[in-house]
Amino acid sequence: MRSFPTHRARCLRLSGIPSERGRVKYKKVSRTALSLSPKRNGEVYHMYAIIKTGGKQYRVSIGDTVKVESLGLEAGAQVTITEVLAVSGEDGLKVGKPLVEGASVTATVVSNGRHDKVRIFKFRRRKHSMKSGGHRQAYTELKIDAIAA
Repeated sequence: MRSFPTHRARCLRLSGIPSERGRVKYKKVSRTALSLSPKRNGEVYHMYAIIKTGGKQYRVSIGDTVKVESLGLEAGAQVTITEVLAVSGEDGLKVGKPLVEGASVTATVVSNGRHDKVRIFKFRRRKHSMKSGGHRQAYTELKIDAIAA
């Protein structure tokens, strides 16, 4: 049996002390409670954007860190992503055709690095033919600072 909940991202640890069975207790919380959502008139809304960079699409919120395809920028540099496919905020969801006009996401480069190695092994049976290789994809880690709709 697992000692942690399956949706761990949506759970908060109640205490650092394990229970009598050696497991840590968790409490399920809503997704909006975990986000950095601004409040207006007592109601909470979750602002997020769907951006496109490096041929992939990412759902980002303010304060998130995302690993995207390598942008070739130094750590600490500011990036403005204008390819925004959708924005959700206090006015509701805005979906672009294909892009949302005037929307942008501002982010700061946290670090550059490479993902874990993917092993490639090719094998032909009964031929004594084996080929081994690997690949490490470069990435840029971004911290989302602002979403402008």
